[in-house]
Amino acid sequence: MRGAGCGEQGHTEARVVLRKGWCRTRWMFGVVAATIVSSSASGRAASVEVRLREQATPATSVVRLADVGDIVTADASQRAVLAAVPLMPAPATTRHLREREVADMLAAHGVDLSAVRFTGAPGVAVLPTARKQSVVQPIAAVSELDPSRSHREAILNGSSCTSTAPPADEVLVADIRQRLVQVATDYLKQQSGKEALGQVDLKLTDAQVAEVAEAISLPTFSGGASPWTGRQRLTLSFVTPKGTSQSLVPVEVAQAAEPHVVARRAVPRGVIVTAADVEVRSLVPDPRHNGPQAPFRALEEVIGKETRQPLEADQTVTTNHIQSPTLVKRGESITVTSQAGGIRVRTNAKALQDGALGELVRVETPENKQQFDVRVVAMREAAVYSPATPAVTKQPRTFPTPVASNVRLAEERGSGRGNWKPAPAKGE
Repeated sequence: MRGAGCGEQGHTEARVVLRKGWCRTRWMFGVVAATIVSSSASGRAASVEVRLREQATPATSVVRLADVGDIVTADASQRAVLAAVPLMPAPATTRHLREREVADMLAAHGVDLSAVRFTGAPGVAVLPTARKQSVVQPIAAVSELDPSRSHREAILNGSSCTSTAPPADEVLVADIRQRLVQVATDYLKQQSGKEALGQVDLKLTDAQVAEVAEAISLPTFSGGASPWTGRQRLTLSFVTPKGTSQSLVPVEVAQAAEPHVVARRAVPRGVIVTAADVEVRSLVPDPRHNGPQAPFRALEEVIGKETRQPLEADQTVTTNHIQSPTLVKRGESITVTSQAGGIRVRTNAKALQDGALGELVRVETPENKQQFDVRVVAMREAAVYSPATPAVTKQPRTFPTPVASNVRLAEERGSGRGNWKPAPAKGE
């Protein structure tokens, strides 16, 4: 009769485990409730409809919401998670659930009932499971959390029940991974100060996911280092009934795509860039494009400028490819303007350098070959460059501090008492 223990005794123990761990997935279903609450808080009508059936036969040892009714919602991920919400262990005999009881079971998992509308039958008759497979799937669920324990139970029951067990609660596991990716993404955005990031790939193990399913607090991430992209190592922390859990999670963080100005066609050196030459594309930043090779983000920064280097088709335009148009070329005769007060003098000079708008170039007068600097102001025009001279602050005139005897002598001379003598001391 020990071989039968893998059926009856194992089934009973597995159901006890399920009852004890009934709140292990409460954190995960709480995010579903938060999603529904956000929809109802915005003033919209109920976003989820549950159409109850008159009769249901659960396929496993756990009765889920999808077993007792059809879930109608536009959000596919919300439908998948709600469908997997566990209501109760599968009954040994037929049990009748009223609509109010189903609602209370959903509320126990944190679902906001104000956003859920029940239709269909007023109650559902839950029949016993159609086949006696009670050991395979419940022990498989336990094996994800404690493989050694399920293996020991299988040995005691005289069979190997875990070798052919399918993965349990695949929808819930996928949702846990998705929620953890979102938590990690929010943390990395906060640390980096960026509004967007590329794909965040968490290298979570099955044991870590199973432990998160038992969390009674919201998981958090810490650690990492600037620039918060590439390979990172984050610390995952949360609280379980056994205490605080912390583990390292390798993360691959891709950079978010950003606007880049790209050449639509080949553009030779020394020509003016037009709107037909370039366009903006969303590309992942290239680590080589930093400092003097920073890419341009907007067309206005490029159109009307002159190419310093030839551009190839589909090439990212950077600051070392483009320069302001050359208005003064070496060897040309240009007009130089000098202004002092209300007098303006214009003369001709020979440019010794190329220069764009606002740049300083060296020129030479044709008469006496005098050289000086001018600033380019227009096509073949420049103004005499005079560096700003700092203003000189006039210091107030200072006088030496008068001696007391000199002050007294001046007073005597001013009063005409040149023969003044000090009064004799008392007793003389």
